[in-house]
Amino acid sequence: GRSASSSSSSFVDTDANIDKQGLPQTQSQEESKLSNWIMTGVLSGHSKTVSCLCFVESNNRLLSGSKDASAILWDLASMKPFRKVCPNHQPVNTCALSSKGVIAIGTMASPSARPSKNIALTLWNTSLKCVRREWLVTYTSDSGSNPTSVIYHDVSSVHFSPDGEILATCLSCALWVFETKTFNRIHQLHLMGCAIPSCSFSKSGDLFVFTVTRVDVGWCWEKGEENKELERPTVWVYCGKEFKPLTRLKGHGRIIMDCS
Repeated sequence: GRSASSSSSSFVDTDANIDKQGLPQTQSQEESKLSNWIMTGVLSGHSKTVSCLCFVESNNRLLSGSKDASAILWDLASMKPFRKVCPNHQPVNTCALSSKGVIAIGTMASPSARPSKNIALTLWNTSLKCVRREWLVTYTSDSGSNPTSVIYHDVSSVHFSPDGEILATCLSCALWVFETKTFNRIHQLHLMGCAIPSCSFSKSGDLFVFTVTRVDVGWCWEKGEENKELERPTVWVYCGKEFKPLTRLKGHGRIIMDCS
């Protein structure tokens, strides 16, 4: 504790004034760094929360996705919209650009739409013209292989491998991995009762990570050490090329919203 006489003179809050070497910065140094940040404009066009951003550097544009169910491609030179689309007429959750110039946009599912119309994952070129729409529905069945229900998948996160050959897609309770040339699903992982909010490839593509969180508190895991580990939020680390599990990282107490 500090005495009342020394608290006003000896205590210095340096949390916001630490440089890269861990040394307190002077006020002039802080002001000098802040002076380099100059606002060049404001992009106004969405009516609800902006949920994701993605630079399209090849033509100096920025893609934004919003909870208002729209995605806007902005021309950063004029600070005006170049094109606006509504990928699934549902809130946009995520977007990403591949090294091959392909944009992936993921949205919420549309429970009111027919399964064949529930297209929560779409691919676009850098001019925001749609090149592919992907159907994301899973049918469940009983022990006699009779269909019992349909799961409409939300897309919470998308991420391309560094070479643009693979697209990882986090769904409401699953992870689907596609090969981008033919768009065949090459890997899948289903975790009922879990959310998979985010995923990311390493810069080299050798590692792939995604986050897993149990969302249904009332759902009971079957006995077994593997299922027991899912009771806490976890980062799963996989081999990026072979999609084989390497390890799991634990330490968070609540849902892990992002990893990179």
